[in-house]
Amino acid sequence: MKDAKNAIVFSDLTKHEWSEYLDALSQGKTLLMSFENGEKMKNSIEKGYIDALQANLEIVEEGSNLGVCGCGKTANTKALVWRD
Repeated sequence: MKDAKNAIVFSDLTKHEWSEYLDALSQGKTLLMSFENGEKMKNSIEKGYIDALQANLEIVEEGSNLGVCGCGKTANTKALVWRD
């Protein structure tokens, strides 16, 4: 269930292991993650679902310098990620 008030913040995805995200989601946590809104994320954003995490995705902020994407690029999007 989405819980924006208690979301775990991941603003630099290069500093975390994929397993950290999966474990938190498996525990029912909501994540606030930074992404570079590019080709790899376009489909997930349109669907509102990120297949790699098997989780829902909702954009909460768009701008510049919002963190670091897992690809190493500067993030321009912040999104809540959660499982129902």
